[in-house]
Amino acid sequence: RGGGHSEADRHPFDTEDLKRIFHAPLYTGCENDAEGYSTPGTDRPRRARFWVPLIALFTGLRLNEICMLREDDMVEIEGIPVLLLRADDPGKSLKTKAAERLVPIHPELQKIGLLDYARGVREAHGTASRLFPDLTSSTTGYTSNNVSKWFARFLDGVGVTERQKTFHSFRHTFRDGLRLAGVGSESADWLGGWSAKSTAQRYGGSRVVKAKLLAPEVAKLNYDALDLSHLYDGQR
Repeated sequence: RGGGHSEADRHPFDTEDLKRIFHAPLYTGCENDAEGYSTPGTDRPRRARFWVPLIALFTGLRLNEICMLREDDMVEIEGIPVLLLRADDPGKSLKTKAAERLVPIHPELQKIGLLDYARGVREAHGTASRLFPDLTSSTTGYTSNNVSKWFARFLDGVGVTERQKTFHSFRHTFRDGLRLAGVGSESADWLGGWSAKSTAQRYGGSRVVKAKLLAPEVAKLNYDALDLSHLYDGQR
């Protein structure tokens, strides 16, 4: 799917695509927990395949960035929960220097239960464990390769068949969502890890400053007509 196209050539998901994705059995209830599905209303755990697309939708993170997250990459800065993207150990690799960043956790992800999920991982697997311990590595050593292949099959299964729509489409969808929400280009570049367009953008911006500036900007992001209330943590 999408072979021969660069990342820039990917198309964003439209509203109908997002409805197909987030109202599929993976998100509405399925007995096939071996495939990483979660059944609302039961004690079936929500695993990587549930969370990874949602995180991409509301953070714009690349697939490999999500797959390599540790539970201690989710921290609070001045009371603001954020994800830290940092290349601070041999097991991590970020695409560019600009990719080392922080992204406040969107209110929707908090309602769906991401913070509770991370606490559960910490309790079960210990501090600094992988955020998604159920992911397996491909022969190349990357966990993202297996997720990418699975997601391509998943898209076909829900009827999103345009070849230029892949997992990377979430990143384009996120950028368009920021534009529609009126988020300025400097904040958008910080959030997405896109290279700064001016010298001024390369100066300043401590973690505290960025967390305080970016949290209200992230909260503006809203995908019209996409109702995810069936996923809210209190309804499991």
